[in-house]
Amino acid sequence: MILFQLDKGAIENIDERLKESLSIYLKRKEKLQFLKKALYFAPTLTETKQHILLSICHMLCNRLTGKRNLEAKYLQLIRIAIRTLKKREEFFNKL
Repeated sequence: MILFQLDKGAIENIDERLKESLSIYLKRKEKLQFLKKALYFAPTLTETKQHILLSICHMLCNRLTGKRNLEAKYLQLIRIAIRTLKKREEFFNKL
């Protein structure tokens, strides 16, 4: 009885997808580092840094699945994550 069988080339396909994912990750990381420096050194901004970052998160959520009904859930998760990070930072700064 065979419970699981890979098609020929399945491992190679996984490897190729991982290479592509790593490439995308590294490009995004580079762009985020550029954005971080640009926001840090910007002499004036028309919006707060937090608003700009939340707008970028909003655009990313829209592109994640393309389903608007999930957008609110994504944004809520981001807000919870940011709030948790802030609370953690406050806690450790008190130590």
